[in-house]
Amino acid sequence: MKEGRTMEHRKLNYPVSVRKQKGAEGAQTICGTADGELRLIPGSYVIFDMGAGSVGGYPFFFVKSYKGKPTLRISYSDRMIPYEREETIGLGDFTRGSCTYLGVELPVMPANPYRFEDYTIARDGLFVYPLIQGQERFVCLTVPKESDGEIVISRYGIANDSQDVEAEGFFRSDRPVLDRIWQASARTVLLATVQSRQWDVLFGKLCIRKLTKGGRCALSKLNADSVSDVRCEFELSRTPEYETGFEFLFCAKDESNYEFVRIQQSGKVSFGRVNEGSECVQKTASVAALSDNLPYVLELKAEEGGVSISLNGVNILRAESGLTGGGKFGFASDAEWRSVVNELEIKNGEKLVYEWRGRLADFDAYHSGYFVSDGAKRDRLPWSGDVDWAFDCGWYAFGKKLQAMNTLKLFAFHQTPEGFVYGTCYPENQEKPASGDYGYYQSDMFAAWFIVSVFTYYRLSGDAAVEELMPAVGRCLDYLWQYVDEKDGLFDQRYETSKGLWDHFLGDTGKNTYTNLLLLESLNNMAEYAREHGKTADAEKCESRAERLREGIFRYLYDEEQGGFIKRKDWRELCDMANPFAMGKHLVNAFQAAQIAEKAEQLTHAYGKITVLMIRGLYDYGYPQQAEKLLCGKLPLYIDGNYSCNVDWLSAVGNPDLPETVYECMHNPPMDFGANLNWGDLSHPDSGVCGILSGYIAGVRPLRPGFKEILIRPHPGECRQIDCVVPTENGKIELQIRSGREGSNVLIRLPEGVRCRTDFLELKQPVRVVTEEIKKTENIKEVV
Repeated sequence: MKEGRTMEHRKLNYPVSVRKQKGAEGAQTICGTADGELRLIPGSYVIFDMGAGSVGGYPFFFVKSYKGKPTLRISYSDRMIPYEREETIGLGDFTRGSCTYLGVELPVMPANPYRFEDYTIARDGLFVYPLIQGQERFVCLTVPKESDGEIVISRYGIANDSQDVEAEGFFRSDRPVLDRIWQASARTVLLATVQSRQWDVLFGKLCIRKLTKGGRCALSKLNADSVSDVRCEFELSRTPEYETGFEFLFCAKDESNYEFVRIQQSGKVSFGRVNEGSECVQKTASVAALSDNLPYVLELKAEEGGVSISLNGVNILRAESGLTGGGKFGFASDAEWRSVVNELEIKNGEKLVYEWRGRLADFDAYHSGYFVSDGAKRDRLPWSGDVDWAFDCGWYAFGKKLQAMNTLKLFAFHQTPEGFVYGTCYPENQEKPASGDYGYYQSDMFAAWFIVSVFTYYRLSGDAAVEELMPAVGRCLDYLWQYVDEKDGLFDQRYETSKGLWDHFLGDTGKNTYTNLLLLESLNNMAEYAREHGKTADAEKCESRAERLREGIFRYLYDEEQGGFIKRKDWRELCDMANPFAMGKHLVNAFQAAQIAEKAEQLTHAYGKITVLMIRGLYDYGYPQQAEKLLCGKLPLYIDGNYSCNVDWLSAVGNPDLPETVYECMHNPPMDFGANLNWGDLSHPDSGVCGILSGYIAGVRPLRPGFKEILIRPHPGECRQIDCVVPTENGKIELQIRSGREGSNVLIRLPEGVRCRTDFLELKQPVRVVTEEIKKTENIKEVV
């Protein structure tokens, strides 16, 4: 590696403390940013705590010295359970293939499907792995008992992969546990805001891998006129069950026409051509098996009529080639290959044609841009049935920095000609779905959630770019409406797209209340948007459909005697998803809300995001004490009549064995499927509550899109001091509340032009209010 290329622009995360160790020396010395000396011998290990907030990204470490040829294994876990027994420390929190409920393997590339890596240590210096470990609080470094030799490590860390931006909003009160849950929610949104990148750069090294639905190769943007010499230094990274390899491409016209040199870990070297996508291997040779994490130098030299190919200075092949004719160059990878490129130098005689200097932009490698995923550790895919909650949480924390539009565009791209929208998708996929292709989660319920999420984002942001999504929204509405029964006005779920929210199997058919309410909310939102933007015909169509659907819903699916929505037209049991949704989205009147509120806990499916919907509704309909009880208490989950765990936000604060984030379903303690089988994700932004704390405890809610008009209605509960900042389209709303024996003082600072309504009935009376307008600053050019 050339000097000066080991700088890294990413945030680097280092161990905070040593949680557990055996036979290791100096573990504490590599906690923090300073270099130290951690000595590991066969059978020794150290478990580091990376911090309560947890981390996710690329692992790296520096070897100061070594003896023999030892192996270092590093494993990862978001919880401490796998490290409580020595026999389970090597695999991390889950094993590859243990999570396939989607029908495909999770997590998806570029995340490592294993929760460990092995490194052969036969040199000193910097080591990296070209795949991501998505979320971990705990990391175990061990030298297996059967290993040969010892290692001295001077530094270990995780290079951040997820979005790294500062929060625009904040919430602070005299109840620190609420402040920390707000911060944990915001942190989780960032952890789960990731990219799908074909390649990446880490400490100047080019990380080569293949995305699940991406092409196997990428080429340079430079098209060289003529080439005489190529020198490429690369390293292979070990995979536990498969052979790894490396492939250099040259003389390329495009990704379907090129020459290649392929080097496999077994020592097989191949030269060949790809012509119009068809591969032909023309020559092969064998060398000694390659070791992982050792640098190898591949050299190509033009000779009369062809090219000579050497590895580490030893000529191994000569073949007919058009190397001197120039063209593009690049790299390819199979699904299980992992490699890094340290150096690449291309010359024409003495003239330097190209030199790798750490610029990923030199190549046409795919990258999706940041999107809000379902979770940092497991899926790393966007899910339409989760982003609505993530947007509400994320906007209050990050405002315009929230990667909502890019996420919504991914869903809009994955729409069939009929209008069905995928519930989830591979971001790197570049092929539009065909007619009748319902993707990996065949669910009309999730298709409707796409529409609801679009308008949740618009309500918060006021982003005019949402108009780009309206054709997809309209097609999806028309698609869903064709399955509304004219006789009773209800959406009738067909089998082909009948996956539900929890069971992940087809068969949730019929006139389900939850899906009908989702469609009603979608129509309401589209009608309001169309009116606002002068689309009268669209508004009238949606209003007419909404009225027909509403009539059917409240005639057949709302049971006044039981006091709530039933599960399905032919299933009279009260629904623990439909009722929270109707409350959270304001789809019921005051009488119906009172009926539902009477049994809010029983009618709330004990999962975090469903509980969030009920909390919102309870606050909005005037039941703040019940809302705070759900937010700050423990809502039990029963499975087959037996207690399992609680929905519990506050217990996530200060637990030394778990990350201080918000979890999938917010089950606390998280469900334990076994020491190396815990694929449940502890970084799920759909359980985040920034929107609850800033929007309801502090009480800042939008009345018009983009917070152009707002309502400030605090529900302080036990809080006597609240400071809150809410980012908006035109600036920040600032709110300060101080309550005491003699009443309350409120300071409101509003961006210029924002209209504000207030309701301070829940504050200690009397309330003294000062309102200030923040004038927009103008940039004044100095004239010289």
